[in-house]
Order: sequence, then C-alpha cells, then structure tokens
Amino acid sequence: YVTDKYNNPNSYDTSYLKSDTKEITTRRVNKVWKFLKKQKWVDKSEFIIAGHSQGSREAVEIASNNKEVTKIGLFSYSPDGRYQETLKRNRKRAEAGEISWEEADSLNLDWLEYYKSTLVDYEKLDRLFSYSWKSFNEPSLPKLLKLKIPIYIVYGSNDIGAVNCDFLPFYFAKANKENLTIKRYGGLEHNFFETNENRVPNYDKPHWIEVMNQFID
Repeated sequence: YVTDKYNNPNSYDTSYLKSDTKEITTRRVNKVWKFLKKQKWVDKSEFIIAGHSQGSREAVEIASNNKEVTKIGLFSYSPDGRYQETLKRNRKRAEAGEISWEEADSLNLDWLEYYKSTLVDYEKLDRLFSYSWKSFNEPSLPKLLKLKIPIYIVYGSNDIGAVNCDFLPFYFAKANKENLTIKRYGGLEHNFFETNENRVPNYDKPHWIEVMNQFID
C-alpha cells in the first residue's frame, strides 16, 4: 500500500515492509492451507507450492516447514543469498565494460557495509526495507537439499541471478539425491522474456505461459 503516492511513490506502508520476510510468508501460507483443507472442493492429496524469484526462496522455506507440501516449483531461483546476486551483477557489469572494476569494488564495499548492518535482530534494523534484505540474505541451498519431495527448477540462460543453478545437479549428486528436475531456457531473462544481443528484454516476446504449462505437465 502506497502511503504517499504523489510526493513519494516509493513509500510503502510500514506494516507491509516489516512483513516482507520469508518467515511471515511461511506462517501465512500455512494458515491458508489449514483453511483450504477444510473446504470440500479442495484436493487434499496434493499441496504444490510454486514461486518466482523471491517467491522461489519463500517456496523452499514453506516446504521446509510444512511436511504436507508434496511438490515445489522454483522459477528464476537463486540458491544464494540476495547480496551474492548483487555482487554477481556488479562483476557482470564490469566484465561487460559498463563500469570499471574499481567502480565494482566500490559498489561491493558499499554492499558489504549494508550487509553488516543487517546482521542484527529485526527490531534493531535501522531501515524498514532491511527486513526483506535480512530475511533473504541467507542462502536457501541447505534447506533445498534436505527436501525429499520432487523439486522442479526452471530459469533463463540470461538471468544473472540464477547462474548458480547450473551447479545444483552436482550438489544433489553429492548428497545422493535424485528428486531434482531442472530446465534452462536459452535466451530468456529473469521474467522469461526473450532478450536482444545486449540482453535487453523484448516485452513483445514473453514465454511465461510456456514455462508454467510445462511445469504443470
């Protein structure tokens, strides 16, 4: 909810910002599932969670805390913490010559200082948007590897945030687990749009329906 959409369009309600954590999302989803199970029209044999981007990390958290989840789908997933994604983007920009390596180092140092500021209890955070950053700075890979249910992961080859998904089959092999299905879509970005040679999204060429239908199949 925007509190001052004319003078400050990026200002959101305080309660929303404080609730933007995977812990609160998990509690909410579990409460919704508890309600749904009481409805006659609900098939209680399947409880499938699907999440995109930040929602994919939330899906891992939900499945880790609710044994009734039967399958999960993770779209544009990153097993890393959010700050790690930011560092990868800075490196990519430096490699492409968009910024200098000195600028990348400076940006990374700034993020390091900000990361340190989030290593406190929630009530001690000095900025409201830090609630989300603190929650999602924690890598979700350890919890992902503990899941025994079928896991479906899909990402675009031009999504810098999801590049470490390439390593996931190796992590699962090391853990002697075979419950992972993973698919990479060539030439697509974070939201599954096609990109041009400069990796700029072409919003006239979406692939979300295709991606979702394959997951459903």
